[in-house]
Amino acid sequence: MADPAAAGWRERERVRQGFRPPVLRLLLIAEAPRAGPRFFYYGNAVLFFAVRTAFRQGLDLPPAPDPQACLERLRRWGLYVDNLCPAPLPPGTGREAVRVCVPDLAVRLRAWPGPPLAVAAVLRRIGGLVEEAVAGAWNPAPPVAVLPFPRFRQRAVFEAGLAELFRALGPP
Repeated sequence: MADPAAAGWRERERVRQGFRPPVLRLLLIAEAPRAGPRFFYYGNAVLFFAVRTAFRQGLDLPPAPDPQACLERLRRWGLYVDNLCPAPLPPGTGREAVRVCVPDLAVRLRAWPGPPLAVAAVLRRIGGLVEEAVAGAWNPAPPVAVLPFPRFRQRAVFEAGLAELFRALGPP
């Protein structure tokens, strides 16, 4: 009998792959996907809403008519969102337990035709791990910014930092 959770993750990965940009300019790496119905590439996750705001602010763009149009704009611009660990983590998982995902992330990064202009770790505690994976994937490694996850009071900090990255990288 097929595992329904595994089928759900395969579907999410299929959707994510549909948004791979033709040229990777900025790679956002979060810790792990959340269990439940929220997903960046469904346009219904906290991270999506914060990225959408930062993208508009950083590049002075008008709003997209809906989440799918925004995701397509982000794809054409060159943004891709991935996770350090490919599967949801149990609550309370510590940094050392997440470290085991670094080699797999480096392998996934090497599969891109070349490095992005920049990478951003989306959670301060995984910044060093993302830097390690990026350094293991590309030489020279692109710069890695470390941003807080955009929850509660950290959302404004995240949006300002990401908007600055968008401004610095400019239009495609």
